[in-house]
Amino acid sequence: MTSRLRAGSARLLGALLALSALGSIAATVFATAAGYLWFFDLFAHFRVQYLVVQLLTLVPLALARSRVLASLVAASIVLNGYFVLPYAIPVSAASARGSGSGSGSGSEITLLTVNVAARNDDYERLFAAI
Repeated sequence: MTSRLRAGSARLLGALLALSALGSIAATVFATAAGYLWFFDLFAHFRVQYLVVQLLTLVPLALARSRVLASLVAASIVLNGYFVLPYAIPVSAASARGSGSGSGSGSEITLLTVNVAARNDDYERLFAAI
């Protein structure tokens, strides 16, 4: 009875591992297609979470010798890492200002946001704010 229980548990864990891998791969594909359909854009906000799940599933998949699924997860890790790593790597102040070619000249930018109603006829107040 113990061997049947272990075999059932191993099958359940393998199925959960495959489900989490396939789910995170599908979510990565959806996030990559965010520019084509608004529904896919909903998946683009969770790339860090997909990356964590994929990193946690890659090692057990490799140990279980599931080469195809492990390869797909590795490709998804590379794709999500491409989008996540620029935010994770700190940028020094010197490189953020640029190389002195005018991009970091220290000039100030003023930003104005205005919520204008479509039926607004009071144009002078808007022009005065600008």
